[in-house]
Amino acid sequence: MGGFVIPKGAQVKADWNFDLLKLGYDYSFLNKRRYEMFFGAGLNVRSMDVSIAYQATLGENSTGAEFAEVQWVPLPTGAVGGRWNLTRKLQATFTYDLFYLEFQEYSGHYQEVMLSLEHNTFKHVGIGAAIDLASLNLRAKTDDWRGEFDSRVAGIFAYLKFYL
Repeated sequence: MGGFVIPKGAQVKADWNFDLLKLGYDYSFLNKRRYEMFFGAGLNVRSMDVSIAYQATLGENSTGAEFAEVQWVPLPTGAVGGRWNLTRKLQATFTYDLFYLEFQEYSGHYQEVMLSLEHNTFKHVGIGAAIDLASLNLRAKTDDWRGEFDSRVAGIFAYLKFYL
C-alpha cells in the first residue's frame, strides 16, 4: 500500500474516516394500511480518507514511512425491506442494502442492515433514529501488488428525511 512494506515489529498508526451521502428510491410491491414491503435502488457515495504510518527500529537503525489518500467511491446498491405503521405518523423500518462488484482484478461487496424509527413530523419532512450495521470488503490482485480492505461499522444515528 503506497509502495512500502511494513516490517515485523513496527509501530503502526492507521486512521480511516469516511463521509456518506445516500440517495435512493423504493418501490412498494405490497402496500397494506399497517405495513408495506419494498424493493429499492440507490447510490451510496463515500469519501474515504485513509492514512497509514509506521516507525521501526532495529538496533541503532530507524526507518519509517507514511501513506495517505482520499478517494470518492460511488456504490450503486439494491435494497429490500419493510415498513410498519405503528401510529399514523410513527413508522418502524427494516432495510437491507447490497452491492457486489467483480471487475478485472478487483472484487468486493457492501452490505448494510438498518432498523429505524421515523416520525413524519410534517407533510414532506420526517425525523428519525436508527441502528445501522455496515460492512465493506474490497480485494485487488494484479501482477504488481495485491491487497484486501475490510471494514465493519456499527452505529446509532439521527437523520432528517424528505418525501416527495
